[in-house]
Amino acid sequence: MGEIQFRPATPEDADNLSAFFFSVFTEPNAWIPLTETECPDGVVVAKQLTTSAAENNSYWILAYAGEHIVGSCKLRGGQLEANRHIVTLDLHVAASLRGQGVGRRLLQTAMDWVRAHPFVNRIELECFAANVAANALYTSSGFFTEGHRKARYHLRGMLHDTLYMSWLASPTACDSLP
Repeated sequence: MGEIQFRPATPEDADNLSAFFFSVFTEPNAWIPLTETECPDGVVVAKQLTTSAAENNSYWILAYAGEHIVGSCKLRGGQLEANRHIVTLDLHVAASLRGQGVGRRLLQTAMDWVRAHPFVNRIELECFAANVAANALYTSSGFFTEGHRKARYHLRGMLHDTLYMSWLASPTACDSLP
């Protein structure tokens, strides 16, 4: 596939990103399989990209191999004044490139972006408990598990647990509310 290039997403990436999401979400063993009608089309993705670009606490980076997106990492910032310092991470890598460092590079770029934006301090994510590779990536990058949701998803006739994980750019003492 050649060298992987990493760059911020723009609304012009919408159709390519929609095609990438379709390929990831319709894989035979996708963690969350979507039907063709559930996959976001180019119009929906363009709106998401436009919104992300307009928010100073959101960021979206893509991994490209040639003209094809092979990875996506979206950070979506909190919408309230009280949670604007939190971003929710959504990371996907093409099946053919998993385990080759693309996800780690996307994640590291996202963490670097958070460090460079002092008004953002926390990354949150939800990950399938059985997704050993993803859990290892997040844990080795400094994420910690904050919660475990039993039977969160029903997929392919089985119930699946998820983990809630977080990372703090600058861990600080937290004050308890009275």
